Amino acid sequence: MNIQKLFFVLVMLTSVAVYTSCEKENVDDTTVVLVFDCPELQADIGDFCIPENGQAGTVDADCECVEDAFDCPTLQANVGDSCDDGDPNTSDDEITQDCECEGVPGNTFDCPAIQANVGDACFVMNQQGTVNSDCDCIIDDYDCPDLQANFLDPCDDGDPNTDNDIVTQACTCEGTATQFDCPGLQANYGDACDDGDANTTNDVVTQSCTCEGTVPQFDCPNIQANYGDACDDGNPNTTNDAITQACTCEGTTSQFDCPDLQANYGDFCIPQSGGSGTVDMNCNCIADPYDCPVIQANVGDACDDGDPNTNNDVINQACECEGQPTSQYDCPDLQANIGDDCFFGMNQQGTVNADCECQ
Repeated sequence: MNIQKLFFVLVMLTSVAVYTSCEKENVDDTTVVLVFDCPELQADIGDFCIPENGQAGTVDADCECVEDAFDCPTLQANVGDSCDDGDPNTSDDEITQDCECEGVPGNTFDCPAIQANVGDACFVMNQQGTVNSDCDCIIDDYDCPDLQANFLDPCDDGDPNTDNDIVTQACTCEGTATQFDCPGLQANYGDACDDGDANTTNDVVTQSCTCEGTVPQFDCPNIQANYGDACDDGNPNTTNDAITQACTCEGTTSQFDCPDLQANYGDFCIPQSGGSGTVDMNCNCIADPYDCPVIQANVGDACDDGDPNTNNDVINQACECEGQPTSQYDCPDLQANIGDDCFFGMNQQGTVNADCECQ
């Protein structure tokens, strides 16, 4: 109520000022009477007012001072609400504390990472180039920048029937049709081939353009094998089976740590619960706690493959430690390292920073 009285005093002072002003001008002796939509509040509908809770309000059609529902009544919005500032070069527009709609200036580059557009001049290791559609800086000192090659440079046209492939004046890769000794076979004399005979070896193309192999000479023709060749004697209790001088297949009787299991300590086994296991020192098949018992690790575990040129090394499904090849550049998109000289904008020289930006 005290706030409303204060508002009334302010309005009255304003009225006196208006009246006094008119009196000094001697316009006439008529008393100025202010007419309000809401005389009791001495305010019009829609005027700013302060309700009893002390917050900002507006006079409504019932001549009541109603607290505003929005931080910004004029915009009928709250601070932080999304909006449109009408500027196509901004994004994330929202209502500010000043009840204005403002956006964040957008990046207008085709290639934001290098702050340049396609076709702009660029530099790599102080060599001038041009930004291509992949946002790579292609050095211009090539006859064919898109291929990063010069005329007559060797290349690969992808055609297995050509050789001596080179870059042409039209910046295409073309080769010369291969001249074969035996065009029908697309092969030369002496080339390896397959004569389709399982009983021959070292098959090659002959001077008569046919594929012929050599009939092997076996120590044991009946079994087509030589002394010492690996074989299988059919006995699961033997190992290192080989062809003997008597042209028979014989193995060495296996000596197992655990004869009942026909296995040695540490051998792979399948426990009764299923899965994989390992034979322990008591000749029991113990379920393995790891996906990869030999290296005592699970698939996906971090590891070190010993290669300094890889990262994110993990155990794969084959129980091997493999990493992902790393780029030779700190900043592959720029084809440059942190600290290298670079150029941006209108050929302004800068330095590649830790965020891989040219500043």
